[in-house]
Amino acid sequence: MGVSKNFSNLRAAAFWAKDLLAGSRVKFHYNEIESSFANNHRNQESKLKTLLKHAAETTSFYANFKSATLSDFPLVNKLQLRNNAADFISSAFDQSKLVKQVTSGSTGTPLAIYSDAEKRLRNNADTLFFANKAGYKLGERLVNLKIWSTANQKSSRLMKMQNLIPIDVLRLDDKLLEAFCKTLVANKQPTHLVGYASALELLAKYIDKKNYSNNDLQIRSVIGISEGMTAVTKDIFQKQLGICALSRYSNIENGIIAQQQTNGKPTFEINSASFIVEIFKMDEDVLAHPGELGRIVITDLYNYAMPLIRYDTGDIGALNPNNHFELETIEGRKLDLIYDAKGNLISSYIVYKNMFQYTEILQYQFVQTGAKEYTFKINTEQPFAREQQLRAEFLKYLGDEANFSIEYVDEIPLLASGKRKKIVNTYHNKQS
Repeated sequence: MGVSKNFSNLRAAAFWAKDLLAGSRVKFHYNEIESSFANNHRNQESKLKTLLKHAAETTSFYANFKSATLSDFPLVNKLQLRNNAADFISSAFDQSKLVKQVTSGSTGTPLAIYSDAEKRLRNNADTLFFANKAGYKLGERLVNLKIWSTANQKSSRLMKMQNLIPIDVLRLDDKLLEAFCKTLVANKQPTHLVGYASALELLAKYIDKKNYSNNDLQIRSVIGISEGMTAVTKDIFQKQLGICALSRYSNIENGIIAQQQTNGKPTFEINSASFIVEIFKMDEDVLAHPGELGRIVITDLYNYAMPLIRYDTGDIGALNPNNHFELETIEGRKLDLIYDAKGNLISSYIVYKNMFQYTEILQYQFVQTGAKEYTFKINTEQPFAREQQLRAEFLKYLGDEANFSIEYVDEIPLLASGKRKKIVNTYHNKQS
């Protein structure tokens, strides 16, 4: 353990030495984030004022918005950004020197966002800060469960320097999980997991099946990204390893927007040092009440190359009525909201609410196929004997007139992104 700790310290020292030679910009941003949280985000307003002035002076889209008040600026969505990208790019930057990031998200609509060097440094600092809040220490072993391809694969030398273990979720099966766990057992050192929540769920269930403890694995933190983490996953990591697994809310366009805390509360602490988060009503550009579900709208305080002001992410959530620097809940994509048989919007958490008790189900997916039509797909190794119980629980939320059927499948397929969606609304998407 002492040797691995020394190597971790060396890696951390090397990282900060490299940053020092480059002008200590990551350190500057890290300290600024730390100070912002320590001082209740008192400098957020001045950051916003500077951003709005810059956008009005250097972009054609915001040229007519000279106000320093956020409420005077319009909401923008993915379609506007995609069709009018040049209007959002600041004339203060040479576009050829900007980094282009392309995301399709759950909408399937490609969207290119440009960012400058300072924004990328800010994202690096955000990542370090929120990983540290989860328990990660720079230089310790980090396991990243996502799609790894030739486009994002790092050299073995760089991964060794960063103490990074990549796990490709497209090849995640019991054989790979067995090899991974044996590696952790054989080479004990503090280990941290970050990855798609569906991949972490498979790992958690494998750990539970093999009855591994943290004396075996030395896992210190777990962060789920891109998808909501189920209660089953959280419960296993707590029971088997004594770890409070966290969900993180982030996207490619902006970075880390919010993350749960290790106090076990379900709420998400907003990254108010780097973003302003607003919640708007579902179908009109009016602010929602605290606690009311609505559209998550982001103002990125650090992307000066392509200012994203009041950007409608397409995600759904609600602010904590008792703390406007927290999201009370994040419900996922607007395209995959659930409606009961009377057409009322209901929380997607009805799908996750009771699934912890059905340990015989390996995978599941809830699909709304019509106004009153619902299919629950399940994958089990053994015959499922509790159909009536499961059906009764869902009808309680969907309504007695709902047509709820159970379909047995061999596998819930992965999306091209490597994620495995637990909620799909094919009916509502067709109506939109």
